[in-house]
Amino acid sequence: MLLLCGPLTLSLRTKRAPRLLIVARQPDWGGIARLPRELQRAGFSVGVLCQPGAPLAKTRFVRQFYLLRQRRPREATWVQALVQTVQDWRPVLTIPGDDPTVEFLQQVARPDPAGEPVVPERVRRTMAFSLGDSDSFAATTNKNALYLVACELGLRTRALRVGACWEEARSFIAERPGGPVVLKSPTGWAGQGVRICRNRRQLREAF
Repeated sequence: MLLLCGPLTLSLRTKRAPRLLIVARQPDWGGIARLPRELQRAGFSVGVLCQPGAPLAKTRFVRQFYLLRQRRPREATWVQALVQTVQDWRPVLTIPGDDPTVEFLQQVARPDPAGEPVVPERVRRTMAFSLGDSDSFAATTNKNALYLVACELGLRTRALRVGACWEEARSFIAERPGGPVVLKSPTGWAGQGVRICRNRRQLREAF
């Protein structure tokens, strides 16, 4: 059994820095490439699993790179690469570098109801420890679920209504004649499924 909490809490004061792994499936997301420098400054040793052309593969603040050579790796290739990387690098935490990777790691972390593990149990435990309770996964990938969590925590939020038909959308915009209204799909990332509607006609077209 792998004890994950020990290195994370103790190694910061020892000569051996705790190891973190950043996994990024999207080759064109640049923001995550800034993270290794800050993690290194905080005392961590950073490993990266990504594709060679990704911005993350070009930072000099990474101790170990694990690069997939295929231009468009299949799902099974990513799973195999993740297993090999975790077994070799032995991170205490794994950090997803983009939204699609969040969903990918969540799938790996979930216990298989059929009893057939997708990855070795040690790898699955590392993912589960990194991502938290699987019952909360929906709130990280679904905007409606995230909104409800924010409300429960008492955070300030914009007015929101979940609507599945034009009548509900028209009622919502009628209550806010000054506009604009943002129409969003409950899932997606990087602006996918997002439309800014400044009047009823634009909202109807977006719907």
